[in-house]
Formats: sequence, structure tokens, C-alpha cells
Amino acid sequence: MHDVVHDVAIFIGSKEKHCSLRSLEASPMDSSSKDSSRSCNRMSIDISIKNARLSVGKDYLNLRLLMILNSADSKSCEGFDADVICFTGMEKLNVLYLSSINIRSFPQTLDLLKQLATLHLEYCKVEDISVVGELTCLEILCVQHCGNIKELPAHIGRLNHLRVLELHSCKNLERIFVCVVSSLVGLEELKIIKWFDKWETEGNRS
Repeated sequence: MHDVVHDVAIFIGSKEKHCSLRSLEASPMDSSSKDSSRSCNRMSIDISIKNARLSVGKDYLNLRLLMILNSADSKSCEGFDADVICFTGMEKLNVLYLSSINIRSFPQTLDLLKQLATLHLEYCKVEDISVVGELTCLEILCVQHCGNIKELPAHIGRLNHLRVLELHSCKNLERIFVCVVSSLVGLEELKIIKWFDKWETEGNRS
């Protein structure tokens, strides 16, 4: 079983402390919610309502696994602002799972997740994943059905601990430079599924 699937399966069936929030609005949480959130190590958040906000800070210091998803159709989050998701204070996070999130770029605070080992993206509108190259402990990067990604950026080559790279059904992916993949010294498994046959060497870079 793929590690990210394994992690999510554990999350769903776990008896450990976790929170499941259908929506997290911009208004402050009450004291009882804050007390509960401080002890959470696994959390799922549905952002399918407008004005949803995840502002983490000191209230989620123990999180290890976070799922952010949109259970409705993508139009319900049209124009969703990446900056309303704040990862400050989540330095212990190990697994981040994003599904059907209509954002064009990652939150600026993503690079704070220095202990993140698994990043899974599916059906997201993100166009540039360069900031992922700052996640120096990342071991698994899985990108599925993200149709706006056109190139595997050079910054990904910085991920010396990356063991698994999966690019699945990213229909507009145009270029992967061989030098980027060859820089991934710890890579054990590379999966590129559907809609890609355009490997390029450094000399082909325009």
C-alpha cells in the first residue's frame, strides 16, 4: 500500500485524538474548541463553504496529519484565497493531504513545514509547485489530476530525501527536465501516469 494511502487509512480508523471539522469559519473559536484543538494530532477540514479559514498558530501545535478537502463541486470554492490557510505553528506536521482545493498557488507559510514527509495533491488548481522544494524532509510527493501544472520545477531537485515521486494524470504537464530527476539522489520510485512523453535535457531549456 502506498504510504500516503496507508497514512490516511490509519487516520480514518484511528482511535487517537483527532478532530473533524466540516468548516472552519473566520470567526474565532470558543475556548472549548481551542482546548480540543490543542490536543489534536490528526485533523480533517472541509472548506466547501465560502469564507472558510484555517488559521493554525499555537492552537494546533500537535498536528501530525492534516487533510483539507472540498466535498462540494469546485465552483463552491471559486477564487478561494491560499492565504486564508496558514500553517504557522505546525512545524511537527508529517502528512498534508489536499483534495479539490481551488487555489492557484500554495500559502506562503507552506515552507514552514520542515518536518513534512508526505504531500499529496489531487484535483487541485495549483499552477506552480516550486515552493515544495523548500520542504527538505519530504519523502513522498504525490500529484494527481492537477491539470494546471505545466512543468516540474527545478526546485524539486533540492529534495534530497524524496523517495517516491508520483505524477498522475496531470494532463497539461509539458516538461520534465532529466537533470531535475537525476538530482533526487534518494529517489526509489518514480511514477508518471498518462499524458506525458516530453522528457528534456538541460540543453533543451528555452
